[in-house]
This record gives sequence, C-alpha cells and structure tokens, in this order.
Amino acid sequence: MRKLRFTRSVGLLVLFVSLTAPTWSSGLSTEGFDEIEKRVASLKRPRSTTELVQSIASLAQTEAQRAFAAYVWVARNVDYDVDAFFGGGGSASEADDVFRTGKSVCQGYSELYKSLLEKLGIEAVLITGYSKAFGYQAGKRLTNTDHAWNAFKVDGNWYLAETTWAAGHVSGSRFVSDYTRFWFATSPEIFAYNHQPQDSAWLLTSKKRTLREYEQEKYVETYVLKSLFEAGYSPQEQAQVLAHAPLPQYFHQYAQSFKAIGGDVGVLARWLEQKAVPTIWSYEGQSITLLEYPQQSPLRIGQSYRFSMKILNCTAAAVISGGEFSFLKREGDVFSGEVKVKNGELRLSAQITNKGQQSYWPVLVYQSR
Repeated sequence: MRKLRFTRSVGLLVLFVSLTAPTWSSGLSTEGFDEIEKRVASLKRPRSTTELVQSIASLAQTEAQRAFAAYVWVARNVDYDVDAFFGGGGSASEADDVFRTGKSVCQGYSELYKSLLEKLGIEAVLITGYSKAFGYQAGKRLTNTDHAWNAFKVDGNWYLAETTWAAGHVSGSRFVSDYTRFWFATSPEIFAYNHQPQDSAWLLTSKKRTLREYEQEKYVETYVLKSLFEAGYSPQEQAQVLAHAPLPQYFHQYAQSFKAIGGDVGVLARWLEQKAVPTIWSYEGQSITLLEYPQQSPLRIGQSYRFSMKILNCTAAAVISGGEFSFLKREGDVFSGEVKVKNGELRLSAQITNKGQQSYWPVLVYQSR
C-alpha cells in the first residue's frame, strides 16, 4: 500500500534518531496476547485518543502488552483510504485526524500508532522508506520513498510494527479488512523482505543493506509471509523456507497443509531446493500426522518407498501409483507400508469424509520420473 512521498525533513529526523544504534531481541514476551485481542475487539468506540489510551492501560499490564493492544486497535479500526491512494488526493495523516475519520494511508496509520505508544509511555519512531507490496513488480527500480511504518522500544530493545498491512489489503479498487498479528514485532529478517528504511540502521539486522541491494533481492509477496506465520512456522523456519524464494505457485497453501499434518520444515526446504514440491493436503476437522514419507521429489520409477501416517476416524489408507491401489497395513490409528513407484503420479490417500463425501482423499501427491 503505497503512493506517498515524504519530505526531506522527515528523512533527516529518522536519520537523527537512528544514531542511538537500535538493537532487536527475539525475546519479546507474547503472554496474554490472545486475551488482549479479544478485549480490544470488544472495546466501545472511545471519544478521544486519551480515552483510548486509558482503556489500553487498564487492560494491558506490561509494555509489550500495551504496545500490542495499541497495534490491534489501530489495525482493527482504521481503514485504508483507497480513494486517496488511487485518486492522488490527500488523506488524514495527523494522529487525531486519523482517529476521528477512521481512514488513512500508511503515514496516518504510523502517526496514530506512534502517538498512542508515546501516550502509553513507550518510546516509538515513525520510519520512512521503500516497500514491495501492492502494485510492485519484481526488478522495479525504486526512486522515491513510498511507505511508512514504526519501531517501538520495550525492555531496552527495538521492535518493528506495520499497522497498515496488519489492517488488511487492497483488492482491485477496494480495501479488504483482514487483521493479522503477523506484523507486530516481526522478525527483522522477515520484515526486510518487503521493507527498506531510508536509514538502514532501522533494518534492525546485523547486516545492513543499500537500496540498490534491496532492489536486486528476492521478492516474496506479503500474503506468503503472512501465511507462513499464521500456519505456525517460527521465524527460523520461515527463513529456512524463504531462502529458496521465489516460491512455486500455491506454495503457501502447501506449506500451511504440511505444517498441519506434522511435516518437517527441513524436508519442505529440500523439496524447494529440488524444485519439486509435492501437492500437499490437509482437511479441516480431520487429524492426520505424517510419520514416514519420501524426502526425495520427484520419486524414481521402480524404486520402493515407505509411507506411514496416523489418522483418526479412518477405516483405510492406500498409496495409488500408476492408477493401482496398494493398501497400507493398519495398526490402531497408524497406517503403514512400502510401495514400488510406477509411472505417473503417486498419491498417498486416506479414506475419510470431507465436505460430506467419503472417498480416498489425497494427503501427498508426488510426481515420478
């Protein structure tokens, strides 16, 4: 979400603040965050930012909780101003104006979040820079700053927050509200895929980067980053997977399903390296856990591979290769067996009910050669 130019004076302000050599720590406590999300969502519309700050202070005890509560409120209560974005007109940018109208672009989101944090006694800055988001094309030359976000300080360490993208996304010419926790205190290495501050100190990474280097680095769409987080991948696991970007089509869906069925992220990274990620399925309300499965992809015709998975409420499971069924042996809830690969795709399937239909639904679908 871009289309905003910043004055030289703003850039100089950010540069000045960066002289404090900001540092980041992975140890931010998220205790109580689930409850805070619920309580912030249920707050009545406050009459002023002062009243909002008082409400946040009463429901959140620690600095981290208060910073998070303010993030949740801004992301859930401010809509992106698509009219200003597409029409080129002005949009509310001062904190009080953004609070009053409930609509802005990135600078307004960042100004409001910064103002709330400061009123809560939390040090915060507004960061200007370059983004790779809506409308960006891989390899595009970046010439003007087009985005704003925040950093805030808790327990002596700085953390990054992106309230604009946390609120939702632009689809066509409309704003789609789609709150996510992902952009609060995001790992700097992951945040850096789509953000380049004017002052590289605000990358909060050990390795700094120039704008030209940023332009040349791999482009990963924001929804992919978000989906990995929401699937439960840790920052280290996200980095392990994203090292193989650009990622194949539908990969984020496969990654979500793979996590849901107990797949190992090292295997997922290996498949990406082999450039042959199997089709991966999971089913809502159905418990499936992979125990043994080929880590090679594609599979080799004529070679035998062992499969094993634990499935609740399942009567049978099979490997379908070359159109032929090889039924897996059942021991309790575990189905296991070894199968020789034939020409064509191979499907590891379970006889379960999905969307009211009982059939052999696929779990993993490999190609063979």
